[in-house]
Amino acid sequence: MPLKTFASLFGSPTVVVTLLIAAMLGGPFDARADDAQRVVSLIPSTTEMIFALGAGNRLVGVDDYSNHPPEAASLPRVGALGTLSYERIASLRPTHIVTLESLWSPEVIGRLEKTGARQVLCSDASLDAIAACARSVGKALGLESESERLVAGFAARREKVAARIADRARPRVLVVVSVAPMYVAGGTSFLADMLREAGAENVFGDVTQRFPLVGPESVIAARPDVVITLEPGDRERFLGKAAFRNLPAVRNERVLAVDRDVFGRAGPRSFAGLEQLAELLHGTAGESR
Repeated sequence: MPLKTFASLFGSPTVVVTLLIAAMLGGPFDARADDAQRVVSLIPSTTEMIFALGAGNRLVGVDDYSNHPPEAASLPRVGALGTLSYERIASLRPTHIVTLESLWSPEVIGRLEKTGARQVLCSDASLDAIAACARSVGKALGLESESERLVAGFAARREKVAARIADRARPRVLVVVSVAPMYVAGGTSFLADMLREAGAENVFGDVTQRFPLVGPESVIAARPDVVITLEPGDRERFLGKAAFRNLPAVRNERVLAVDRDVFGRAGPRSFAGLEQLAELLHGTAGESR
């Protein structure tokens, strides 16, 4: 998969093979008053989390792919995987740097530590990890009450979906992260978590890689009832493959395209994505039983 695709979704292609650990904090600083905090976010999902906590005004720099909410577009850019500018980051005089832990090597983490900023390192391994990230960022920025309200909102959405899909048949679903080459959601990513909670069976749920590379034979053997594509244009590319014409999802016109940023970024919008996914699969997420 092209680097740009992974960077825009997750910030790094290393997420294909790397398991992220639970959100954690590091660094020498305590939370400061908001007028003294200068925050740099190195991944779109953490940029969105900071805005969701009401701290967007504390951001002084973001990665090249942060584009939501619209206010993020005007923030200074500090690069991305392979293009990170340490000089630019240092010039912004950050008090906090927020990102996903597994994206960066120990060498990179060491160089970031030289800025003197507190590093807030999150995980995107599951929906629970996203909630943990909200709490970690909230604690670091002195926004514990705001983070608890945000996490309570996440929980309410999850509970709503669970009630709506109870006792429903679980369709076999293939999530295609990229068609060419074909990377799919394996059994250990937050997308796998979303499928489970939306009342679906992940056709590659027994694969321990988070985003395995698969061939057409594996897709055909999986016989998905529903195919969900993330990348713009991938629905058409998937449907254009002659080998897939007899798949149940293709025959029944259940190849669906979704918003890459909502579904592909492990952040505060993931829980709205969960509701949308349940609606797509069951038509029940927004209706009373």
